[in-house]
Amino acid sequence: MGCIYKSPNEPIEARVQDLLSRMTLQEKLGQMTQIERSVATTPSAVNLLCIGSILCCGGSGPFERALSSDWADMVDTFQESALQSRLGIPILYGIDAIHGNNNVYGATIFRHNVGLGATRDAELARRIGVAMALEVRASGIHYNFAPCVAVCRDPRWGRCYESFSEDTEIVRKMTSVLIGLQGQPPKGHPSGYPFVADRSNVVACAKNFVGDGGTVNGKNEGDTISSYEDLEKIHLAPYLDCISQGVCTVMASYSSWNGSKLHTNHFLLTQILKEKLGFKVMVPFRYEQYLEDLTYLVESGEIPMTRIDDAVERILRVKFVAGLFEYPLSDRSLLDSVGCRAWLFALVIGFNARICWHVVVLEKHETFSIAYECVRLHRELAREAVHKSLVLLKNGKDQRKPFLPCDKNAKRILVADTHADNLGYQCGGWTATWEGKSGKITIDLKAPDLKMSFAESMTCLYRNPNEPLEARIKDLMSRMTVKEKIGQMTQIERSVATPSAVKDLSIGSVLSGGGSKPFEKATSSDWADMVDGFQKAALESRLGIPIFYGVDAVHGNNTVYGATVFPHNVGLGATRCCRDADLAQRIGVATALEVRASGVQYAFAPCIAVCKDPRWGRCYESFSEDTETVRKMASILIGLQGQPPEGHPKGYPFVAGRNNVMACAKHFVGDGGTNKGENEGDTVLSFDDLERIHMAPYLDCISRGVCTIMASYSCWNGRRLHTDHFLLTEILKDRLGFKGMVISDWEALDRLVNLYGLNYRNYVLSTINAGIDMVMVPFNYELFLEDLMYLVESGEIPMARIDDAVERILRVKFAAGLFEYPLSNRSLLDIVGCKLHRELAREAVRKSLVLLKNGKDPKKPFLPLEKNAKRILVAGTHADDLGYQCGGWTATWAGTSGRITIGTTILDAIKEVVGSETEVVHEPNPTPDTFAGGDFSFAIVAVGEPPYVESGGDNSELTIPFNGAEVVSLVADRIPTLMILISGRPLVLEPWLLEKLDALVAAWLPGSEGRGITDVIFGDYEFQGRLPMTWFKRVEQLPLHAEENLEDPLFPFGFGLTSNIKVLQN
Repeated sequence: MGCIYKSPNEPIEARVQDLLSRMTLQEKLGQMTQIERSVATTPSAVNLLCIGSILCCGGSGPFERALSSDWADMVDTFQESALQSRLGIPILYGIDAIHGNNNVYGATIFRHNVGLGATRDAELARRIGVAMALEVRASGIHYNFAPCVAVCRDPRWGRCYESFSEDTEIVRKMTSVLIGLQGQPPKGHPSGYPFVADRSNVVACAKNFVGDGGTVNGKNEGDTISSYEDLEKIHLAPYLDCISQGVCTVMASYSSWNGSKLHTNHFLLTQILKEKLGFKVMVPFRYEQYLEDLTYLVESGEIPMTRIDDAVERILRVKFVAGLFEYPLSDRSLLDSVGCRAWLFALVIGFNARICWHVVVLEKHETFSIAYECVRLHRELAREAVHKSLVLLKNGKDQRKPFLPCDKNAKRILVADTHADNLGYQCGGWTATWEGKSGKITIDLKAPDLKMSFAESMTCLYRNPNEPLEARIKDLMSRMTVKEKIGQMTQIERSVATPSAVKDLSIGSVLSGGGSKPFEKATSSDWADMVDGFQKAALESRLGIPIFYGVDAVHGNNTVYGATVFPHNVGLGATRCCRDADLAQRIGVATALEVRASGVQYAFAPCIAVCKDPRWGRCYESFSEDTETVRKMASILIGLQGQPPEGHPKGYPFVAGRNNVMACAKHFVGDGGTNKGENEGDTVLSFDDLERIHMAPYLDCISRGVCTIMASYSCWNGRRLHTDHFLLTEILKDRLGFKGMVISDWEALDRLVNLYGLNYRNYVLSTINAGIDMVMVPFNYELFLEDLMYLVESGEIPMARIDDAVERILRVKFAAGLFEYPLSNRSLLDIVGCKLHRELAREAVRKSLVLLKNGKDPKKPFLPLEKNAKRILVAGTHADDLGYQCGGWTATWAGTSGRITIGTTILDAIKEVVGSETEVVHEPNPTPDTFAGGDFSFAIVAVGEPPYVESGGDNSELTIPFNGAEVVSLVADRIPTLMILISGRPLVLEPWLLEKLDALVAAWLPGSEGRGITDVIFGDYEFQGRLPMTWFKRVEQLPLHAEENLEDPLFPFGFGLTSNIKVLQN
């Protein structure tokens, strides 16, 4: 956990040096070795030998006609093996993707470099590089043996078509393809230092260094005879450009220079390339290295250890720059970019590559779930490259009578010769196989039987991400039937969702109710498999409208085993060192990443209720009793969805990208202000007070582009929020300008039926007409759809109301990019529960702790505790219970006791932090016999509430459960005692108990990272937390809060001490 090289926040050179210092000689030599996939026969070979890289030689693949997904499976298998090695160093997987990802069946095959050189269009080359990088990364591959920057001086050379030109300046210009492959380095990027922009880019390779295009008589692997000055001027110049653009690797040439083989030329490879040109990364040799020979040469001293360290340092630098330690596995969300889903037509022109060049072939991907952008971009880009590359050498026998253009309406046309109908000849070498071959070597031109024809799909505005969002909505809605529209308004639970229901009924959304999961202890990858299954069904519907999948990720992705569980909102509200809104935002970012890793796009969070009474069972879901604190902490929304750009229209939904989620501000409105804190009760207030106290946080969320708002189960002055047209439509949508989607709460219609006894159809009518856009049905969806269809056909629900609802739902889906990227992003899986996120959660815990008492004598603070105390008693029901520590909405709906996920309990944390000579005695329920041995230095007693949710948490007494006060009293009578209260709200603290305590800490519901507690109580960090709620003395005082009733609180709103008994100032 303390390894610098594993921390993405450390400087790259520090990470390189740290990792290098930990490596054995065998591991270093393994990193210098690249082997072919066919001889990497077992993953254990990669693991045990610490192999640095695997490659596919030209045409080598998993099997005949393997798709990108098949390649990704293969590459991930090797990568997973590498990650299991002692140091977990990822491999680089390399491939010759020199004119598209040309080994992969179904990939887009672009024209060869000689054709691109004819365009002299550097921007076109860059865009092709972008497309190539996307398709290569989709196959799980990180490393591309391209571009070839040879200057071809003789067309007799067998690699002539791999060169852009005989002219050095043209080759230099066209090296812009490198920027497309790796990304554009920022201004000030050090020259010679490798650069890869992100996971949509690849590690590139400038090749073949140097002079391979200038050999005598164009002989491949021959001898280039020239002075150094000419070599530098003609052949070396393009490498200077590549190095300045951050090229990651340079490949040595098979050829010679003045009789000296390039692979063994120290002057060119080291003195010129590395030292003079300042190239900071590796020079890969493309033949197999035998580790035993290399070991012998190092051990004999014939190869100095400094040379080995230099090589490995360069290799590691590239791996760190490429982000392989953070994102080693394939990004399956990119699969949709490969070759695109619709048929892409090609010009059928072919010439011998030495007198002209190969032209592009465009084809289809096998699935039908692809965004229009890929279809348009890759098709038009490749087609553009073809028509820009064509050189007209003759046009008519008579200069006054041009022969071209041809007449499209000619009566009869002869198409002849060997290349007119030969896909392999069109593509040339390095396609499907190393040499290329004749015939239909990739996907042919017969259109499949699709639900929507190619011609029709190409005219659909809604599939084109370059069209204005509102135009896309309007276009899609014009194509939808009533059945499809009401299907979009329906959200159903995963346990009743079938692929056929999702597809045939055009269901708009699927969710997991609290605790509902694929199976017990399902990991993020299991969730992604499940969500993608539902999504693929949705994409097979007539219009291919994607679903969004929703979960209650209210304090991390809390239903997923192994995810980071953050403190509940009440604890975040206590982070009152400037009421740490930045912390909340960072937690939002981490939560979004872990949610998206599971394939889920929609989080039912944040809860922005203003809790006015701690008797409410959802008190811990609220940041505070104070409206301004809630407003500030609602910045978590920016973390979840991303920061809208300046000028973003107010009220318009916003999602920054695929690492963000659609969020849901809930529960609109006033749910925290019900009488006596009754869940789903009645908030009795004037509209002015409702607006000022409870509605204000919604204005902030709306201005930040919140995608959805959930209606509350509760009432306002006796009127159910789910059927309140005034609040949902006249206020929220019309007056506040909310353009996103309003969703019901779980089984809201069923609850209305149970409360009032009217038939189900009545509440379908009243909720939809009130302004609910999507109904969380979640089980009896057939009845809902039947009743909704009846009400629309009868005119009781106007079609305009249906269209408004569907328009809002589609607006959110388009804003979230679901049409472009509907499937899960598997490259995020490694971030789930990662050290960075757990450290963030730990920071949140320590900042949330509120010190309420510290010492019986104000002059003698009890805290911080002594780490090297002789003997410590750790007691109480909550000292070693991860479930109690996390609270409700964790693993299950209500939460539960025990080791429910991966995390650190308070006891675990104490054992980690105390001295090696300290004895820690754990006794959950101590008795007088516990103290018979005597000699305890002090006790830490953790007591509090069991997990609960919603109405199950309503509590009119608010005493410490499990006889907590008595347990603490028993200990405090005998030993100096710190009491840690684990709860979702203030609880009754009797005067006699407070008097006995030496110190008291309110820890709220801290989540999975118990080390945050020991960080503070043992003095590594200072207390910073302040009460987000007024702490009452007696339940009879409630509601007691800073705004209206300050009658004799035990601790006022905003109270908190430091360890030196200084009161934190508001």
